[in-house]
Amino acid sequence: MNTSASADRNAGHWRWFLLLGLFSRLMVLSAGSCVIATSEPANSSTEPSNRWIESWYRFDANWYARIPTTGYAFVPGEQCSAAFLPLLPLLLKLATFLQIDVHWAGLIIPNLAFIPGLAFFGQWIRESTRDSALARRAAWLLVAYPGSVFFSLPYQESLAFTLCAFALWAWNRGYLVPVAIALFLATLARSTSLAIAIGILLHWWLAPSPRVALWKILLILIASGLGLVLFFLHLHVVTGQIFAHQEAHRAWDRAAPSLAGLWVIAGKLLNPASHMGTEYCIAASLLVMGVRSGIQGRTLNAVVILAPLLLAFSTGTLLSIQRIALACFPAAVEVAQSIHHRWLFRLLLAFGFALQTHWINDYMHLRFIG
Repeated sequence: MNTSASADRNAGHWRWFLLLGLFSRLMVLSAGSCVIATSEPANSSTEPSNRWIESWYRFDANWYARIPTTGYAFVPGEQCSAAFLPLLPLLLKLATFLQIDVHWAGLIIPNLAFIPGLAFFGQWIRESTRDSALARRAAWLLVAYPGSVFFSLPYQESLAFTLCAFALWAWNRGYLVPVAIALFLATLARSTSLAIAIGILLHWWLAPSPRVALWKILLILIASGLGLVLFFLHLHVVTGQIFAHQEAHRAWDRAAPSLAGLWVIAGKLLNPASHMGTEYCIAASLLVMGVRSGIQGRTLNAVVILAPLLLAFSTGTLLSIQRIALACFPAAVEVAQSIHHRWLFRLLLAFGFALQTHWINDYMHLRFIG
């Protein structure tokens, strides 16, 4: 009887997170549709039947839609497709093989992927902390974060998030093979997904579990990096440059990671007057949450928050920090634990959703938001 009641409660939690994921994506798509309906077409020759779907393709989204048909190329000093990792393009290639329009596939896949991703995220928190209320607050904070609009755009953020959230949930349950597979795929969407494997290694090192042998942890680390290695080898075959991916980022004014870049960002963070704005606020908040997590002994969370952040800092720019922050998603847990007043929590959600709507409008009107 108790087992049955526990199973029912667990199923109820899964349904709650799935419904929140579905609701949040419908809200973003609805807000974007309202912007499209009330704005003038960017191209007067665009047919009305195509206008809605094509309006979602801005900035990097156009590259993802192009790669399945043109493949990868590297042009030194110019923006090129080598800068983009292959998981979403591979899925879009599969969609075209199945006679599905690439633009529709590019919008549907990220939105559908996010829904189970939020469920795995919520269940990971609930099972690791035994606090259902905390898990729900963290899920609300994640969908209210303004940058979560990218979970609904034709970008790779949803794919990386879902695979990483699944990996954390599976690790918590001791499913090591699924962890390795998920991280192998996740790094094909976002290289910062490697932070999960690094965090697992450090967590094991600081609090070793007799149930898990070191060689199994190392295999997870190797599997997570294997995706990137295979992608680099593919670029070497088609472009002649094994490091074409890293070199291509220079065309977006992002320097190679270095200690000098960290010093530049440190100066900005220590002198807010030199770089006020949303980028500064997001970067400073994530840094505080990551340090807080480490101080309180949540090593895995701290690494997942800080590793993508420090990698971005090392380039000497806060460019795209709004989007990079999505890789630091355990920060939502830290924020949820920090806010104890209900009215403050609701105010933060309201502010987040309002700014998210503003960012959707900016994106649709070709104003860069990260």
